[in-house]
Amino acid sequence: MKKITVVMPVYNTEIYLEKSIQSVLSQDIGQENFILIAINDGSTDKSLEILHSYEKKYPNCIKVVNQENQGVGKARNVGIELADSKYISFLDSDDYYEVDFLSKHVKKAEETDADVIISGFRRITSEGKVLRIYSPSSPQRYTKYSTMSSCNRIYRLDFLKRKKILFFENTFVEDTPFCLSIIAQGRSMDL
Repeated sequence: MKKITVVMPVYNTEIYLEKSIQSVLSQDIGQENFILIAINDGSTDKSLEILHSYEKKYPNCIKVVNQENQGVGKARNVGIELADSKYISFLDSDDYYEVDFLSKHVKKAEETDADVIISGFRRITSEGKVLRIYSPSSPQRYTKYSTMSSCNRIYRLDFLKRKKILFFENTFVEDTPFCLSIIAQGRSMDL
């Protein structure tokens, strides 16, 4: 069993997709410790072709699922259903991880036995200019509410499955209800 599953919904992001996949493959936690489940959500560009080329090259750590377009919430829920690891994280196919994202989060989860580990993130332009930095650097009571993104966290998978926490489907605002459910039902969280 892998330590962590990275779920990546993909829809027409061919220009960003390779950078996103490479950021997962380059994680210093080691490829033997994670699996990337990429859900192609009915892309009409070359995204599926790119995904299959990576899956063929890295069959031990990349799994591709192809489905008709059903939205990011449904794609993430498919990833939750298929995941078989201790932890799970979500990464949008036009975003990327820093090289130590998974290792730092897994280490903190192991140290604290938390259901969720939350970190900061940066909003940047396609040219790399930092627009804004979100940082829960001062662990205060309300810090967990400061960002409602599902992508700056890792989750204990059995917690999500046991509590039946899923993303809203057929909506554009799927992160906020998911994050609020996590906060409401979480036994423990760490920043």
